[in-house]
Amino acid sequence: MHINFQDSDDETMSPLDIGETFSIPDQYILSEILADSPPLHSSSTWTLLETLVHLFDWFSSHPSISKEAFSRNLQMWHSILPEGNCLPTSYRSAYMIIKPYLVPELVFHACVNDCVLFRGEYKELAECPKCKEPRFKRGSVPQRTFRYLPLGPRLARNFGTKDISYLVQSHDGEKASPETKQMMQDIHDSPKWKEAFGPNGRFQGDPRGVALSLCLDGLNPWSRNKTNYSMWPIVLGQLNLPRRIRYHFANLILVGIIPSQVQGAEPKHLDPYLEVLVDELIHLTGCKLYDAYQRAPFTLKVEVLIYILDYQGLGKVFSLTGTGSFRGCAWCLLKGEYCKHLKKVVYTGNRRFLPVEHKLRKENHSFPVCSNETRQKPSYRNFQQDKAFMQPMMVQRTKINVVEWELVLAAVVCIY
Repeated sequence: MHINFQDSDDETMSPLDIGETFSIPDQYILSEILADSPPLHSSSTWTLLETLVHLFDWFSSHPSISKEAFSRNLQMWHSILPEGNCLPTSYRSAYMIIKPYLVPELVFHACVNDCVLFRGEYKELAECPKCKEPRFKRGSVPQRTFRYLPLGPRLARNFGTKDISYLVQSHDGEKASPETKQMMQDIHDSPKWKEAFGPNGRFQGDPRGVALSLCLDGLNPWSRNKTNYSMWPIVLGQLNLPRRIRYHFANLILVGIIPSQVQGAEPKHLDPYLEVLVDELIHLTGCKLYDAYQRAPFTLKVEVLIYILDYQGLGKVFSLTGTGSFRGCAWCLLKGEYCKHLKKVVYTGNRRFLPVEHKLRKENHSFPVCSNETRQKPSYRNFQQDKAFMQPMMVQRTKINVVEWELVLAAVVCIY
């Protein structure tokens, strides 16, 4: 199996399904790719590919530099280096050399109201099947697009690089000092982590199982004084890595950016965009990868264990009603009441969460209900209660969405 890198000059690709677009390579060893690259010049210890990787890393770290300036820089170094060097003299020629080794980019056409992505059963439609809005502005130009960077090639490269592969699977060998042995200093010390990597856990005792954290939140990349714009990056963290390097910028995996609505408003729905990630996670589980550290292929298992979200994100990702609604808490059975004076839902009876003997429970004059609070705190919801609550919404969703919801909800119940 090999990754299908799209090598056309077009800016966009036709929207394809994850399984049709790429597959995981049997062996992806970057050291061998670098070794096969020609030297920069006859007396150089650097290869051409190694040089271009460093140059493009510098270029991407300075977004104010134009492609023309980058081309002039290449021309200057080409004239300085010894005669006969193979350094390209333009941005385009340099980019074409490294392009086959870049992470492939998938471009999906999206409904203007965030109802669906035009892929799978909707791939050939010219209008949204839900809101009936047209897919194209004019001709073949889509109204909105969503760019997705697949996770599979990144995992293949991680396990194809010996040192990274060792770090990813060495979490089982981390030893705590005698002073901190009884303390949980990291997720690797938690019972849920040990259960997930146990013989009967999700990864069936294989330390190469990939545990991810999903971070999703809206942000404005521009100054708030200049423009209102809300985009939602989908970022994955690699929980297998040691804590000291886990959330370094270079180790975070950006898989996509959900575009804003008209005039910079936040997206109406996140489900169509997250479905692409869920489809890929399902596709990756069971694929064969090459482990450069153990020098043998293995069956990949990958799963999201943690969700890093604010309350607005919780409402959107888990299809919860969210804060300000009748059922505002994501975890318990607390219900709100509508206040006609404030014209919003309020949550009274917060004294229920205090200890039984707390003095505020007996305070009769400082709270709307002038009586002692004798009720216990609301009980936590279980999986069956949430499933029954969400059943009307689940009926309207496709089969893969139901699988996605049950996987996500089971993870939340497991963690909390």
